[in-house]
Amino acid sequence: MRRWLPITAILISLAPGTALAQASIEPDPRPRLPPQPGQGLPEHDQAFLQRAAELSAAQIEAGRLATDRASDDRVRGLAGELMDAHEEIATEVEALASDLGAEMGNSEGSAGAVETLGTLEGLEGTDFDRAYLEWQLRTHVELADLYQTEASQSPVTPLAGHAIRIFADIQEHVTAIRELAGEYGIDVDLSEQPPQY
Repeated sequence: MRRWLPITAILISLAPGTALAQASIEPDPRPRLPPQPGQGLPEHDQAFLQRAAELSAAQIEAGRLATDRASDDRVRGLAGELMDAHEEIATEVEALASDLGAEMGNSEGSAGAVETLGTLEGLEGTDFDRAYLEWQLRTHVELADLYQTEASQSPVTPLAGHAIRIFADIQEHVTAIRELAGEYGIDVDLSEQPPQY
């Protein structure tokens, strides 16, 4: 028993130091917790809804333009599919924003998307087809990043669920766009695209 006495004394003397070391841990100043009643939607989720609405509006407008101006039936068909998909996404985003009490601003697209759409309006034939496919690849990289980030970081279950489901759809869109763009010799660098969720 005397043999254990020194070991016990050492362990007891270390215990308070361990507790003091743990007490100095600082919590994350911006934890991602679900909103509590009366708090409203977190700022990052509000920003996601706004950006998702803007990009969907730009996709819808680009789809309308491409169904009229594309010279290749495959580009026209792809544009129609993407436009339909983004009309559904826009409806879902609007419903989520309403259900979650998010204040949405103008969702007519970002300045960059509007500028690009203006450029597309001035093109015809295969020049239009190529420019449209390049724009779609770049825009879908942004969409993938936006939805993957929301899916992995939002504490709001309905938003995270929406983002996970739409992210999978976006990955399918990217595959279809890349396939058709490859036939036009378009190789947009997608190295910035995040890994699959």
